[in-house]
Amino acid sequence: PPALDIKTVPANYPDKFDDGIMRRWQCLVCGEVIVSVNRPDICNVCDAGAEAFVLLGELEMVRAEDGPQFEGTLVVLGAGPAGAMAAQSARERCPGCKIIVVGAEATLPYNRTKLSHALQQGDLLSNNAAGLVLHDAEWYAERNIEIRLNSRVGSVDTYAKTISVTSTVDDTTQDIPYDRVILCTGANPFVSRGLIQLDGEEIKEPMVKNISFMRTTLDMEGLRATIGAVETPVHAAMIGGGVLSLEALPALVDSLPKGSSVSILQGSDHVLSAQLNHEYSAHFVKNLNEHVEGRVNFVLNSRAQRVECVKDANGDIRDILYIAHI
Repeated sequence: PPALDIKTVPANYPDKFDDGIMRRWQCLVCGEVIVSVNRPDICNVCDAGAEAFVLLGELEMVRAEDGPQFEGTLVVLGAGPAGAMAAQSARERCPGCKIIVVGAEATLPYNRTKLSHALQQGDLLSNNAAGLVLHDAEWYAERNIEIRLNSRVGSVDTYAKTISVTSTVDDTTQDIPYDRVILCTGANPFVSRGLIQLDGEEIKEPMVKNISFMRTTLDMEGLRATIGAVETPVHAAMIGGGVLSLEALPALVDSLPKGSSVSILQGSDHVLSAQLNHEYSAHFVKNLNEHVEGRVNFVLNSRAQRVECVKDANGDIRDILYIAHI
């Protein structure tokens, strides 16, 4: 890999470099650092434009000595942006190897950070209208990259060098032999143990229709269906006051029936604490409230303690969110 030796770069650098030297660019909105020759056109985390990037410095590339070309089987576990990029990079460096990308979802690798922008859009994947899908099936076929979707990894046997994969469609299981494996499985929204309960017992897989997550296209489609079924004013709660939550907030408020309101639980003393100081956070909240007409309440220095679900006399499940101020 390249050594991260940062060289000093003049303050008045040109808009376009033609020297092929890799540079580190930081997004001032979310803090993401991207390595490329020229200023990135867009941040792949928060979608900020090129004007949001500042140059941190140059990278001194240190390449390994040339050796035998790898021609074995490389399996990439995880069909998200990291998995797609790992497969692309491997193909560029090892044109003769076999590459298999394994993903649990039914969708080709897509940009999860854009899900928060797609709350009010139609079919998220139809003609890639939301710009979510990174590459189409033809792109992978041209590069001889095999994509196995609807496949959940059960185990990796490092002695036999096989990966046990179960189909989420027909529940069949097969072993995939490998020579090298790359883990690009990402992460899920953190749900603390015992957070969601029904009659005092923990619910591992929430059965309550009005509890939603923001992780996959199916999550967003389920959330839109839930919102679409609401006919009277409601009060919604969003756990987490970070970039993704606040990007989805205006669309959520606009989608709910008139008279609805939203509370946002944030563990720190101001929203976007990883991106903004107190002053700019307050300015952001002020502008946001002007857009949503005061229908949003920020509950700071707090965390979700539990969501208690109970069945009423009609057998319907209703839930109450309890919070702990910290």
